[in-house]
Amino acid sequence: MDSRQFTISIGVVKANAVIDLSATIRSDSFRSIAYGWVATNSYLFKGDRNEIRDYADHACNESDIIDMILDLDALQLRYYRNGNDLGVAYDSIEQTEYKAAISSYYDEDVITLLSYKRLKD
Repeated sequence: MDSRQFTISIGVVKANAVIDLSATIRSDSFRSIAYGWVATNSYLFKGDRNEIRDYADHACNESDIIDMILDLDALQLRYYRNGNDLGVAYDSIEQTEYKAAISSYYDEDVITLLSYKRLKD
């Protein structure tokens, strides 16, 4: 792995959200529509509670494989890193429709979507 910096955020955004492309995850407008994990810095940003907190034992590396599970029955969002469950990131999330969201900070960042599936209809 090279020593280049990279910043990747992985999460969900409310399906009816209008996204301000100039907003950052620390802006109020973004946090009110999204739940996510800044995997490369290992912290969470959470909905309209204006909360940023640590998550997982360490930040991700460039070769890590991240799984994100949104469970709308349990109202939870959780992540896995290389098959290891990192625990519930969010519980009691808002019951609504979401879209998956990924963002990167640097132009050179690369994200590969390996698969996507709806666990149940």
